[in-house]
Amino acid sequence: MRFRNIAFIILLVVELGLLIFFSIKKMDHVVNKITSITLTVVILFVTGWMMLFPPYKELSPTGNYEVAYISENYVDENRIEEFLNDGSKRELQVGIWYPKNINKECPYVVFSHGSFGTIDNNKTLCVELASRGFIVTSISHTFHAFETVLSNGKKVSIDSSYMNELMKENARKDKEGSLECYRKWMKLRMDDISFVIDTQKSKVDHKVLKYIDSSKIVVMGHSLGGSAALGIGRVRDDVKAVVALESPFMYDIVDVQNDEFVLNEEVYPISCLNVYTDSSYSRLNELPQYKQNYNILNENDDKYVNVYLSGIGHMHLCDFQLTSPFLSMVFSGMDSSNSAKKNLEMVNEVVIEYLQNQGIM
Repeated sequence: MRFRNIAFIILLVVELGLLIFFSIKKMDHVVNKITSITLTVVILFVTGWMMLFPPYKELSPTGNYEVAYISENYVDENRIEEFLNDGSKRELQVGIWYPKNINKECPYVVFSHGSFGTIDNNKTLCVELASRGFIVTSISHTFHAFETVLSNGKKVSIDSSYMNELMKENARKDKEGSLECYRKWMKLRMDDISFVIDTQKSKVDHKVLKYIDSSKIVVMGHSLGGSAALGIGRVRDDVKAVVALESPFMYDIVDVQNDEFVLNEEVYPISCLNVYTDSSYSRLNELPQYKQNYNILNENDDKYVNVYLSGIGHMHLCDFQLTSPFLSMVFSGMDSSNSAKKNLEMVNEVVIEYLQNQGIM
């Protein structure tokens, strides 16, 4: 991906140079000048769009089952939508990938996307697991997601106040402010996850969800979604394992004293897989919000599985790198030394190996 991104940047610089050249060059005819500038702008736009959002091919799953997909919406009658002022109840959209022609109990996964992700944030992983016999539900956290489609067909995007919180939060400079954000985000996300689990487990007549194996429930997430998944592992007795794709234990941060985060000292109750990249692994002991991760990394306990994937960054753990390799590089702060296909295959392999070792597959 590095060569492709470098090539695009060079091409953009050349085209910008041409635009500046035609803008300042004196020409005999105004029409010629306008035409030259217009064509250059069009080429620049097309190149820029292709650079940001190139065509891509989704990865094919490797399991034995053909995968089907449905989307559903659930309304939580016990919660008011905090992002609106009309007294409406909180509504969630979920995507469900499952083995087609399902006729037996299946392990059950609930996935939570990153800070401003989408319902298909980690579609490659969800489809792969479904092809191996899992029922996989991905939640679009309304107003935390880039886009959520409600039951009335209305599309709602990420809330501006939440976006401002994400941009301003800084655990190094303002731990009190960060803890306030963490508590707020974790409550919303964890309530969403618990509501979806309870709702789907209760659908005993549903053509797919009636096959959920309640003894094999796994909660997964990327970034902020993984933090919520790790929190769920502390509060629910029916969750067997957690997979966190580069996520701090935000729920374990309980206080701030002497400008240091105070952590929950109770032993984490279930098995968890924590996956890290170059974005965090070498700095876990330096990043305040990752303090519990660093502690667990050094625990001599087989139920804590820590995997470091070198040569990639934070956004290379999800499908966004397929949609926009260049923006994934920007948001990760680094380019990947691998192709997007290779990165996503590595994530799939790590997660599958972990689930097999836990006896969930």
